[in-house]
Amino acid sequence: TVHPLLPQKQYLAMEREMADKTGRQQNHIWSKDELDSALATFSDKHVPETLSDKVMHGFMYYGLYHPFNFITGYTHHDPSPSSLVWRLIVLE
Repeated sequence: TVHPLLPQKQYLAMEREMADKTGRQQNHIWSKDELDSALATFSDKHVPETLSDKVMHGFMYYGLYHPFNFITGYTHHDPSPSSLVWRLIVLE
């Protein structure tokens, strides 16, 4: 049904534009070389340098990250399926 405040031509033009899927970008498909170069820096961590960096890093790491892991029951070395489900539910 047509919205009562939209004229018929305006409504149809809007619907036509929203239904047009041409020109939508497909997700990039990574080559083996791209994957290797991205995985080469996978475990690199930012090292805080200034005082404000160190304060914010401490707040994020000890004030948010570890309590969130504790509340959801997540352990990095052996996460349980229920802890992963709980994390996804809370993060959504």
